[in-house]
Amino acid sequence: MHRDLIDELSQPPHLILVRGRERIQCLAQRAYERGELVRPLAGVYAAADTAGLDALAVVVGTVHPDAVISGRAAAALTWWPELEASGLTAVARHRLAGGDGISFAKGVVPPELIVESNGIRLTHPSLTVLDLVPELGGEAIDEALRRGVITLDQLWEALALTPQRAGNKQRRWLLEDSRDVPWSPAERDLHRIYRGLDLSRRHRTNHRVDLPTRAAYIDLALPELRLGFEVDGCDHHSGPVEFRRDRTRDPELAELGWMVVRFDAIDVSDNADWVRHRLHGIIAGRAIDLGLT
Repeated sequence: MHRDLIDELSQPPHLILVRGRERIQCLAQRAYERGELVRPLAGVYAAADTAGLDALAVVVGTVHPDAVISGRAAAALTWWPELEASGLTAVARHRLAGGDGISFAKGVVPPELIVESNGIRLTHPSLTVLDLVPELGGEAIDEALRRGVITLDQLWEALALTPQRAGNKQRRWLLEDSRDVPWSPAERDLHRIYRGLDLSRRHRTNHRVDLPTRAAYIDLALPELRLGFEVDGCDHHSGPVEFRRDRTRDPELAELGWMVVRFDAIDVSDNADWVRHRLHGIIAGRAIDLGLT
């Protein structure tokens, strides 16, 4: 690569801006054709080995500072780093041309739903979640609630600030369905099945119980009956340590008088009637055992 290009890339913002610079543009174009540079936007070049999401965000923040990064990229850059994002989409007031890995959507983001990080503007997590709903459904809501980055009230506020959008009917339905604050799709299904029983007993979700050694959280609990229900999938445990911690947790809960029943996520999803009957029978039996019918 030509020394002049290397010098430019070595200085912040580590980009080559060629507009109005014919000689540099020719050098950059040749380097681009050789695969040494990428062109994330027209008139902008970056080193080929720094074309990740963070680098693309810097490009947007430098060239179009008023644009707001949204969707998968906004989530991956902030609160959901594991989420795959092959490119970056940003919202801008005017129609803008994209490039390698960057695209723009014309629109206006309410100021209340914009956050800034290192000079780069992104959608607030509440709006990011709503933007992801058409693609990911309730998973986006569950993940954000589980991580504690937003509250259900904030999601409702974001929906109110972005009316008349395509997909808002689905978003509103999922927010209604999230009133018990699920942390996973399986928990969402379990909560829905329980609500369908229409029982008068007070229930809590993600209910905290303080054990002698730690705090335990029960997916669905009826504190009056000291009865808890958990739903586990094949990937519920990340490894043997977490598996063992779960197995030592249940005896500690039992020592405090709790009864914990575990359901398989597949049954909760695909065999809801069976789960519904089991829930009803277990709750009724527990109430009789405790003399609380």
